[in-house]
Amino acid sequence: MDNKPTGLQPERVLEVLTVGTGVLVGLTVGIALVLHLTGELGPILTEIGTFPVSLLFGYLWLLALVGASQVKIGTAIADGEYRRQLENGAIVGVGISLVYLTVVFIIGFVAPTPAVFDPASQPMLVIVGVGVIGGAIGGLLIVASLLGLGIYSKRLTN
Repeated sequence: MDNKPTGLQPERVLEVLTVGTGVLVGLTVGIALVLHLTGELGPILTEIGTFPVSLLFGYLWLLALVGASQVKIGTAIADGEYRRQLENGAIVGVGISLVYLTVVFIIGFVAPTPAVFDPASQPMLVIVGVGVIGGAIGGLLIVASLLGLGIYSKRLTN
């Protein structure tokens, strides 16, 4: 019988919070900066409203924490399992993007007022395809950068 503990080990809680929050803040600030520079941020926030945006941000934060709990950077560096963690990063990125897009579409379809983004007028397959590809690439790049930082810091300490 296998006596492996299930769930998140207590020693990984700080790692998951740090990685998940750091990744989310980096992505959010980058997206907000691009939207601000193109002049799209103001109309989007005005149309959607602060409360729904806050809920979506909180939900994305939860997904980022769940995703961060699935990737074990320290173990990968110690065991040399880089490829497996890169694959996990891509899979987690796809999962996060699919779940998040699902929630965004549900909110868009049931919203009582018309919004700037009307899911019914958009080609769903294109949006989902771009989201999946973007999620996979994003997850892969994030895990690759975290692995690189981990390897670099390990070399500095040796």
